[in-house]
Amino acid sequence: MMEEIYGILAITLGPPPKPDQTFTWEFTDKNKKFKSFETTPVKFYKDFVQYKASEHFSLINDPRNEYGKLYTVERLGNIVEGKGIQYVNVDMDTMKQAVIKMIKNNHPVFFGSDVGKYMDRTSGSLDPKLFDYELAFNVKLGMTKAERVQMGESAMTHAMCIHGVHM
Repeated sequence: MMEEIYGILAITLGPPPKPDQTFTWEFTDKNKKFKSFETTPVKFYKDFVQYKASEHFSLINDPRNEYGKLYTVERLGNIVEGKGIQYVNVDMDTMKQAVIKMIKNNHPVFFGSDVGKYMDRTSGSLDPKLFDYELAFNVKLGMTKAERVQMGESAMTHAMCIHGVHM
């Protein structure tokens, strides 16, 4: 499957440059001014990315498990025999404080969410109150987050990135 995905990307976007191969990076800045410069993937990483994965870890909010503990998910890593993905399970208040601090320090925050039941693709709306399932089906939906995950009713279905916070 990865070979097929790579093939599609290479056909549509062109093959990725080798680590020391020069490419042109083009973008529009926040003032809508077009900019362009030559760089290599390694130089781009050193000059702009500077992300050291070994210095970071992920937070999760999984009410099925004890807070303040380190967890991993078997077979979730993407490299054979590589370092597995690790998570520290925290309550929602701790999660919110960490997200706000990261954003205020100019770091976007990746997160996964269960969005399918509360999304209207046509309008682009995402709102937990978008559909009133209880009224529509004459049922009472009262499971906790832990119960929804345990029963397979809820799972991470969409990855997103938070870039800003309004305080």
